[in-house]
Amino acid sequence: MEDSVLSRSHCGNDAVLRMRGEISMDVIRIENQGPTSPLSVPEDDPSLQHEDRSISTSVGTLDIYVTRPLGDVALPGVLYIHDRQGLTAHNRDVPRRLAKQGYVVVAPDLLTSAGGVRLFPTEAERVGALRSIGREVMVTQLHEAFNEMASMEGVDPDRLGCIGFCFGGGGLAWQVATDEPSLRAAVVVYGRTPSLELVPKINAAVLGIYGELDPELTTMGEVIAPVMESQGKTFEREVYAGAMHAFYNDTYADRYHPEAAVRAWERVTEFLDRYLRE
Repeated sequence: MEDSVLSRSHCGNDAVLRMRGEISMDVIRIENQGPTSPLSVPEDDPSLQHEDRSISTSVGTLDIYVTRPLGDVALPGVLYIHDRQGLTAHNRDVPRRLAKQGYVVVAPDLLTSAGGVRLFPTEAERVGALRSIGREVMVTQLHEAFNEMASMEGVDPDRLGCIGFCFGGGGLAWQVATDEPSLRAAVVVYGRTPSLELVPKINAAVLGIYGELDPELTTMGEVIAPVMESQGKTFEREVYAGAMHAFYNDTYADRYHPEAAVRAWERVTEFLDRYLRE
């Protein structure tokens, strides 16, 4: 499944990705210009604490970024699964946005097995590296990162969720939802749906976020909705008018939709609060 997701040209700036000779400068420029989203949370936010650490998994070392509010109260935990960009500055910012809402967030760098995201300055190189690592290794590492999160001091093991974007949503967040019986909530942001035969295994409530101008994935959400309902599963979905694929990512100037991004984030946090706090 990951090959089909990783090859989707609309996950980034199409013109840049086609013009191989210019991709490095353009992508680096886009990522270095800093966040433009009003939701952005700076790394030095005084209300949060962060840690980069490495954990041992059955398929090798995995680097994770952990962010949470200050304090020693046990909080719900959320596994954050990045898009095909890897654990870039943007994909460290978004976990901090969740941490500001009162969550402990664990964000694995799924490029660790290839040397880590810092070795791949362009998105095209990261996509190639993710493909070379393979889905089986990444799924195993995500499950072990999930278990690590559940056992962390300061995490309530009875209130666990996950969220994934694009490749991290369709390829992987749904997989966590089908394989982890203790998962209470999963958010899939413009991600592909799993095989319908896997629906009976899902225990978590699932929220799907889609852009109106991303018809392939939006249609997938429409198809799985009645199947989830027929199996007694909770599946909520939102489609944002005028929004393209990757509309939440403010480092994609040609796809970022500020209004839809803010409304989608409000919907995401409301959903997580409802299933992980109430």
